[in-house]
Amino acid sequence: MKNKEIRINYKIATYVSLIVIITINTFYLTSATEFIARFSDNTIGPEYFPKILSYLLYFFCVVSLIQNFFKKKTEYITINNPTRLMAIIFMIIIFLILWAFLELFYPLSIIFMFLLFYTINPSRKKNKKKALISSFVMSFITNLVIYILFNVLMSFNI
Repeated sequence: MKNKEIRINYKIATYVSLIVIITINTFYLTSATEFIARFSDNTIGPEYFPKILSYLLYFFCVVSLIQNFFKKKTEYITINNPTRLMAIIFMIIIFLILWAFLELFYPLSIIFMFLLFYTINPSRKKNKKKALISSFVMSFITNLVIYILFNVLMSFNI
C-alpha cells in the first residue's frame, strides 16, 4: 500500500511547531526551577544552565514567530510518508509517558531508539535482518554513551 503525500502550508506548520516547542519548553523550565540547590544562594545552582537554555529557546521561538509572520511568499512542505511520521510521534509520546510512570530510562530508551532507528532505516525492506541488527547496535551504543557521559562522568542519574 502506497502512502499518499501530504502538502502543508509552511507558515501553519511553523506556527504549530513553535507552539509545541514553547509548550514543551514551559514544562522544561518548570522542572528546572524545581532543582534543589545544594549550595548557598551566592553560587550557581543546578538550575542555572537549564534556565538559560530555556530562556534562549523562548527567545528564538519568538524571533521565528516574528519572521514567519512577515514572510510573504507562500511555501508548502511535502510529507512523503505521513504514516511513518505519525508512528514516530506516537512512539515518542508512549516513550515519554512510560518514562514518567516507570522511571526506567535506559531500558525504555533502548527499546524506543531501536524502534525509532528501525522505523527510519531505509534498508529495512531490502534486508530486514541487517536493519534489525544495525538498529539494535545503534540504540545500545547511543545509550551506552549517554550512560557513561551522565552516570559515570557527571554522576547524574537519569
